[in-house]
Amino acid sequence: MSAYVKTETKYGRPEQSLDIHRFARDLAKAIGGKVIPQKPGEIPNERYASIELDGAAISFTAGWGRNEIEKVSVRISALGLNLSYNDMPRGPEFKTPEAKVSTARPLAAIAADIKRRVIDPGKAPIEKLREHAAACDRQRTDLRATADQLRKRYPGLSVTVKDDARHSATFYRNDNKGPYLSGSVGPDGSASIERIGSLTPEQFARVMAALYPVDAKERR
Repeated sequence: MSAYVKTETKYGRPEQSLDIHRFARDLAKAIGGKVIPQKPGEIPNERYASIELDGAAISFTAGWGRNEIEKVSVRISALGLNLSYNDMPRGPEFKTPEAKVSTARPLAAIAADIKRRVIDPGKAPIEKLREHAAACDRQRTDLRATADQLRKRYPGLSVTVKDDARHSATFYRNDNKGPYLSGSVGPDGSASIERIGSLTPEQFARVMAALYPVDAKERR
């Protein structure tokens, strides 16, 4: 029987459970990490605990039922990443490992097992995730800078960057100084015109000359 299994009286009968928080504290000492404290106002969770180690979070979830009472599911994830759901990469190179371990063993053996199966193989995907998160931040920064440049260069153009957007911003212009215009622009300044209003023959000629300069040269 695991030393971390405790017996408490609930509803008039004895009930066994794994002391996941004591396990996390002991393991943190064994591997040189520190327990991640519960957030203020957070509902206590007797089946979950986590520790911090080298910028990563190692989480522990106690097993369900009699057959799993000594077992703990172990996962590793990167701390401090600014990744929304839509930003999360799906490739196998970003998948972090997880494992199920038995706590009915010496702590040193458990720590070595977790290091071998979770911590060490988790370093590469976590580094990939950090690189991806940094790239996403650069795209957001570039997109906002591009939007600011467009607003300054074309005062009549309305440019909107949605919260956390990194791929594109929308723009439109609708006044009596020219035709209606709407579309989207990317972080590098490349644009997609979705709609343009009626053009005079001269305006249309200038648009075609700008878009297809080779054709304009061939007509000369």
